[in-house]
Amino acid sequence: MVDIPEYLLERSRERRQLLTGQDPGGPAEATATSAAPATVEVAASPAAPAQPAPQVLAPVPAPAPPPPPEPPTSPWVVAATTRKRIPLWVMPVLLFLPIWGFLYVGTLESPSQGETGLLGEGEEVYVETAACSSCHGFEGQGTSSGPQINAGELLLTFPDDPDGLGLAQQIAWVAKGTNGTGVGRPYGNPERGRVAGWFGEMAAFGDSLTSEQLIAVVLYERAVHDESEPARTTAAIMEEMLESGELVLPEAFAADVTVEEIQELLAPVFAHEQEEAAEDG
Repeated sequence: MVDIPEYLLERSRERRQLLTGQDPGGPAEATATSAAPATVEVAASPAAPAQPAPQVLAPVPAPAPPPPPEPPTSPWVVAATTRKRIPLWVMPVLLFLPIWGFLYVGTLESPSQGETGLLGEGEEVYVETAACSSCHGFEGQGTSSGPQINAGELLLTFPDDPDGLGLAQQIAWVAKGTNGTGVGRPYGNPERGRVAGWFGEMAAFGDSLTSEQLIAVVLYERAVHDESEPARTTAAIMEEMLESGELVLPEAFAADVTVEEIQELLAPVFAHEQEEAAEDG
């Protein structure tokens, strides 16, 4: 309820009297008016629609910090991961490559010096039959298994001489070897100071080569590797005498053959050589 002021009620009565012709000062109305203050009911205004509660948004989480950058890859790692791999089919090939190489080398022959006759026979013995080249080298340069016999080294131990002493000494050395000569015993030119066993063990070929083969390989070493012209001349004269039958060699040299026996065997060759030299002179 709302209290209405008196002057407003008075105006309302006057206005109603003008419109209806009634006496505004009647007892009932006056009594009512004086009894209590007028009240006017005011209709309640319609309730305002309820506003929705504001939506509370959840707090947005802070973004996670970015991960640290990866360290740069080392160059050797890049090279290892990018290089080409060996194909699997290559592995069996690599496995059998050493065997193939061994078989291939076994089929090779050393280049020939173009020697013929007795020196050609000596070359075959040096390279293949007795395999002297395996210890002394294909050119006589020497290896870890045998001393050098080229560039004059061989002639220092077994010199050229008119009587064939140096040749006989070398033939005896090749025939008997270290054991047949005796370890520690001298051989060849005494001024050279060589003793059996100074450079390992020299094999004995007197029982594996014929006497002709053994003489041929000795003359080949002297004439080809040491470029001895007297040895080349001796080989040519000996070849003629063997073909004509003027010189007869034993089948092989005995295990105890001496330098003097070999020198006596070759005496006709050197006598023939001295005769030819006298005629030429």
